[in-house]
Amino acid sequence: MEHDREVPSTIPFAPGRSSAPDAGGERVLAAVAYMAEELLKPGAWEARLQPAMARLGASLHAAKLHVLRCVSDERDRPAITCVAEWIRPDAAIRPCIHGEVVAWEDAGLDRWRQLLELGGSICGPVRDLPEPERSNIGHQGTQSVATLPIFVGDEWWGIVGLDECDSPRLWSTSDLECLATAARLIGNAIQRERSEAALASMAALERAIIDESPIGISVRDRTGRLLRCNAAWKRIWAKTDEEVLDDMTRVRDRLSLDERDSYLGAYAADVIRVYEEGGSCRVPEVPSLNDRPGAARWLSQTFYAIQDASGEVSRVVVLTEDATSRRQAEEEAQRLMQELQRSAQELETKVQERTAELKAINEELQAFTYSVSHDLRAPLRGLDGFSAALLEDYGDVLPTNGRRYAHLIRQSAREMGALIDRMLELSRLSRRAIEREWLAVNDVVREVVEDLEPEIQGRDVRLHVGDLGSCWADAVLIRHVFANLISNAVKFTRDRVPAVIEVGKRDGAFYVKDNGAGFPMEYAHKLFKPFQRLHSAQEFPGTGVGLTIVKRIVTSHGGRVWAQGTEHEGACFYFTIGDPPATEMT
Repeated sequence: MEHDREVPSTIPFAPGRSSAPDAGGERVLAAVAYMAEELLKPGAWEARLQPAMARLGASLHAAKLHVLRCVSDERDRPAITCVAEWIRPDAAIRPCIHGEVVAWEDAGLDRWRQLLELGGSICGPVRDLPEPERSNIGHQGTQSVATLPIFVGDEWWGIVGLDECDSPRLWSTSDLECLATAARLIGNAIQRERSEAALASMAALERAIIDESPIGISVRDRTGRLLRCNAAWKRIWAKTDEEVLDDMTRVRDRLSLDERDSYLGAYAADVIRVYEEGGSCRVPEVPSLNDRPGAARWLSQTFYAIQDASGEVSRVVVLTEDATSRRQAEEEAQRLMQELQRSAQELETKVQERTAELKAINEELQAFTYSVSHDLRAPLRGLDGFSAALLEDYGDVLPTNGRRYAHLIRQSAREMGALIDRMLELSRLSRRAIEREWLAVNDVVREVVEDLEPEIQGRDVRLHVGDLGSCWADAVLIRHVFANLISNAVKFTRDRVPAVIEVGKRDGAFYVKDNGAGFPMEYAHKLFKPFQRLHSAQEFPGTGVGLTIVKRIVTSHGGRVWAQGTEHEGACFYFTIGDPPATEMT
């Protein structure tokens, strides 16, 4: 006998296909019928498999009948393990070890696995098997085998097998057909168990969804009798368990909408149509009274009919949503909105009144400032003029201190005059209406530099002006901004050789930078306040109003201004201009 010959015999039909056993096999038929009856019973099939296998194995006069399941071993290799086994009491054959997992490869039966997985079979005397299959099977006391696959749907689940130990038995067609029927019965039992488990899981999920749903769900028959409801439905309708039970046991001859359903109003006909003809309908939010006096609710309901095979309505599912809390919240929100609008209107009125008051006060203050400034100029001119006359007419007879005092009077009068001029300028700028236009900023800076030429004359001043682009601003006011910033840079670089001044634009902000006296950053907050000076008038003369003017102009243009500096190293002043309206974008 050649050791590499093919499997000696295969079943000449595919699993799932059957033919009647030979005549005279009544015991076998009874055993198969018993197995079918046992495996069709509900519940776990494995507990009823053993007695059915014993009856079938005995009827077939086999030494052993076993069912093995496909698994994976600890190395994740294809393997089998015993699920059930019957052995004839007098058979000298080795039993399976329950719970033991044996890899097909270790058993030398990997060829069997490949054939069985494709729906094939192994049957015939062991002596005709190739090595090492013959040795591995033969040492168990087996002389003949009949092994068929068990399929659950398209999944290869395991095998069912007959063994003979007395002789190299040749299995009959009837034997093999009975074994194939057993394989199908086992596969069907497993499939049914899986389906029952899936249905149970779906039913549990359905119950969980229905029971935990915040929407009231009820199921009624076509007469309106309650069949099922969830906790939300009982809560919405304020029903006790006893009242629910009464609804379920109350028998109705026909559909009738009771007093509780009177809220349906114009929608009642649509609801009756769903109960009688099928389909669905929705009842929008309407006020309702449940069985508890004074318990007014706003309900929204949807009715869905479930029809049987004949098209008759068998059930109606009703979804009830309690919109009371939401409507109350909406009403409260509407009330709060009305209060807010009323408060906003009152606030707007107060703001307008206060704005008018502030505007009047500001106009009075500006008028006062303008008047005082003008009234002060005449005395100052007198001080300056009489001091000059004093020096001219009596300078030669005045002592040295007298002449010095006269000069100081003239100087103070002139400084006071300059301060008054700046105050007048600040007042005029505050009253001036802004007239914006597109400006070429480099042209504005060039005019400012030309005006400062007398101050720069004779000094080593290196002025660098970058590309400043254009801006949407008042030409007169922006000229004031650059004039103040550049003149300050010229003034505070007086002791620098060379004096370096840079005018540029970076990240949307204009800047004027110098290498002059600078300032400590902890005093930067004082720079833009009126009459605040970080240097004495003896060091750098001025009124302390220039940067205040700059801030007021920049703010009126919707921009901001800030400064950075280091004492004795220089300063840099930045400012931005607000964006133009969309209609003026270029």
